[in-house]
Amino acid sequence: MLIFDHDEYHWYMFIDKNGAHVVQLVRGKLLVAEMVVLGGDIVYVFAQSNAHDEHVFDCMVETPGGTEIAYHFVLAHAFESEGSDEAPRLTH
Repeated sequence: MLIFDHDEYHWYMFIDKNGAHVVQLVRGKLLVAEMVVLGGDIVYVFAQSNAHDEHVFDCMVETPGGTEIAYHFVLAHAFESEGSDEAPRLTH
């Protein structure tokens, strides 16, 4: 799956009530894309930012051949924290 970021889009990342890691891309009230990430397979996340205010996240998994990128995210601007009584949620 390949999803491109846009200034009018917002990313929502959260853990649902069943423990699934969900990534949603939303424009206004329209859900553009949704992906469930198999978080239990991820051994670590390599994150870096560059001079263009892009934030790169590589979610790494172990395979018989070594460590590989399972999910790759490039976000165009910083995160904002959304406070709530539920599980933490990040908005991009």
